[in-house]
Amino acid sequence: MQVLTLREAERRAETHHPSLSIGNQLAVAAAARETQSLAALLPQVEATASYRHSTANRTIRIGTPAVFAALRPPPSPSTFDYLNTGVTATQLLFDFGQSREAWRAARLLAESATFDARALHLAIVLEVRLAFFAARARRELVDVAREDLTNQRRHVEQVQGLVDVKLRPPIDLLQARANVGSSELRLIAAENEYALARADLDRAMGATAALDYEVASDELPAVTGEEGPADALFVQASHARPEVSSNQRQIEAGERGLASVRGRYGPTFHLSLSATDSGPMFDRGPFEWRNLRWNYGAALVFTWRFFEGGRTVGQIREAEAVLAQARSRRLLLDIDLRVEVERARRNVGAAKAAATVAATTVEIARERLRLADGRYKAGVGTALEVSDAQLGHVNASAQHVQARYNLAAARAQLLAALGQDAGDLRSEATQRTGP
Repeated sequence: MQVLTLREAERRAETHHPSLSIGNQLAVAAAARETQSLAALLPQVEATASYRHSTANRTIRIGTPAVFAALRPPPSPSTFDYLNTGVTATQLLFDFGQSREAWRAARLLAESATFDARALHLAIVLEVRLAFFAARARRELVDVAREDLTNQRRHVEQVQGLVDVKLRPPIDLLQARANVGSSELRLIAAENEYALARADLDRAMGATAALDYEVASDELPAVTGEEGPADALFVQASHARPEVSSNQRQIEAGERGLASVRGRYGPTFHLSLSATDSGPMFDRGPFEWRNLRWNYGAALVFTWRFFEGGRTVGQIREAEAVLAQARSRRLLLDIDLRVEVERARRNVGAAKAAATVAATTVEIARERLRLADGRYKAGVGTALEVSDAQLGHVNASAQHVQARYNLAAARAQLLAALGQDAGDLRSEATQRTGP
């Protein structure tokens, strides 16, 4: 069976998780909108061609004197071919920053979308790590349950021998067998919880089908500065978190967008160049174009919208509100970020202390069980004393597993709070010496 490492789980999520694809496509769409905004600053070239086949009978306009109307020739069913082709190029010269600032705002929003995709990546990595460590903890609880069941069965054999030689009463054997049944139930529950934890990990990785694997015993290394002051970690998070960079781009985009809308108060200047070639076709035979005539021209177009029914005023108010929202979100982001870093830092400290205590408690519980077994074999201990020692060892082992999970989860959350998603992994063997 495949052993799934933490890095492999992260890689699978980066490759297969649908949310990451959505975030990347949103960034692509934002970049496409930047390209659309840039088009307003570049030359616009348009080519047209029209072909018309119709009669050429003259009509009388309103107000034409009767003497001239009487001179018009009678209508004729004859038809003629007429071709009109042309190329027009238009270049924006100046519009008081409307198009330029709109393009700059779109570019900043595209950068913001890229940082949003990065933030989504961090969130997915955190989800994978928490699910991985939860599955690892459930696997370790299965190991604890199996070890307990093995000890209980061995104890039954010991009690059976003592009962056979009349050194212990039969009730001790019944108690030992009952303890075996309890251990078997704990193992069944632990295996089921492990299967459910792997299903959660599959979902976090974006897997569309159940995978067959065992979770490795990977750990996250200690986070640099995890025992340092919160202010230093907050400064580090402020520079690294993509949400902060995204919000900053949104603020700058709001400022550019407001400048663009204010530019609508001023006029716009366009330069237009055109070239045409038109006239009747085929008058001298097929594919002879001698009657076509070309023309070219240039025009400077001045446009000034004096009154638009309050549209520009409304757009300015909207842009000011959007900018104020972005600035307010930055304040909220700083508050939330400081609390998130402080909570993660304190959770790491508490989890490290708890893991140290839990490791010591396991050693004490193991020694207590050894002594209880020895006392029972020597005939000075009771079955209840052994049962209590066995249960205490199981509980201490479970607490140690939970403490190690809490430490791994706290470090994963601290890394996410600091905007980090990579780190060297250490095996369980290197972590056995302590947190």
